[in-house]
Amino acid sequence: MGYSAEHKQFSTPREITRKMRGLPMASPEKQKYMLYNNMMYTVASHLVEVKTGQSFEDFLKERFFQPLGMDSTHLHPPSAKGWADRMASGHQFDKATGNWSVFDIPYAPEAQGAGSIVTSSADYIKWVQAMLHHQPPISEASYKALTQPRILIDPEDKELNPFCSHQLYCMGWETYHYRGHQVVIHEGLIDGFGSAHFFLPGHGFGAVILGNADGIEQVCWILARELIDAALDVPVADRPDWAALQAAKLAKGGDAADPQDQLKELRAELSSGERSEKPVPALEGFVGTYSDVGYGVFKVEIRDGRPFIDAMNRGFRCTFAFEHVRTWEEDDEESRDVVTRSSMIAHLRPLRGSVDEYLAAEFVFVGSDEKAGRMGIALDPDTETIWFDRVREDV
Repeated sequence: MGYSAEHKQFSTPREITRKMRGLPMASPEKQKYMLYNNMMYTVASHLVEVKTGQSFEDFLKERFFQPLGMDSTHLHPPSAKGWADRMASGHQFDKATGNWSVFDIPYAPEAQGAGSIVTSSADYIKWVQAMLHHQPPISEASYKALTQPRILIDPEDKELNPFCSHQLYCMGWETYHYRGHQVVIHEGLIDGFGSAHFFLPGHGFGAVILGNADGIEQVCWILARELIDAALDVPVADRPDWAALQAAKLAKGGDAADPQDQLKELRAELSSGERSEKPVPALEGFVGTYSDVGYGVFKVEIRDGRPFIDAMNRGFRCTFAFEHVRTWEEDDEESRDVVTRSSMIAHLRPLRGSVDEYLAAEFVFVGSDEKAGRMGIALDPDTETIWFDRVREDV
């Protein structure tokens, strides 16, 4: 039993806003932005709960899992606790130590609707088969809605795979043509797990590939293309070397900017400007609980002499250690008072998987208040700062 991972390309809230304001489907914005976001799927799952009066888990079980005979499939790892002896563990390789770390499937309830399904390849293929043959609970109408191309994923892609068209996004699936044959596919990953599932509508063929190690998504990608070649009876001599192509893409994508250079640039950016420097407020003034309606609650404490957030209880487990850059005062039109702003860099360290990130942050003190009233963190560099208000009990 493994994890059906979902790899989502996050669009920014600005892009989502454009979409929600009613841009027509023919709008050029559709070709500029990939409006694809985990949170929107989670919202859709909540809408299902509101409309049906059921939990999303019960809804899936009643409408999909049971009718398809998917007896080894559950929403969220805790619901699969009876299958502990069959559960796959995630694996990550630590280059520094040369050792593999092994961990349980992560529980990420905030990804409900966009993943978090625990299943087996034998179970999952039943879903692919229902899609392929338009079998209940998949009707002809729902099949057409789910597989209708709606947006070019990357219209500026100049390096298409051999014999492949541009890839288009449907609803939870992507589609493209390979050698003139339609492929409907979705691939995904989370820390320690990767997956691919696909089918060829014109050939009665589909497959599910699941793996449980970092980098396995690359293997899933290669195997899927090799299986498609086999299903289409492409002569071996005429088949692309998918492994070599993927290796070349990975090598080309390895030229990312040095994180330390990014940190220096952010320090310089936050230090610039004509502002009158003020002493940094007492550390106790940063301590407290801060809340945002979308991102929930963050508790700031002091650790190693700096403000610190332990976010290890979230689906994306990480910590934030704040580095002070500068403090200044200014008149605030909203509060009609003088405010003190402390500019910070939040050093985000994930539990596993990705590298450290450095985010612009700020704490705001109003008037003579000794405790910060707001905390802002640029959680997505392409969006405006997310502002958290101090919870009243902590003032």
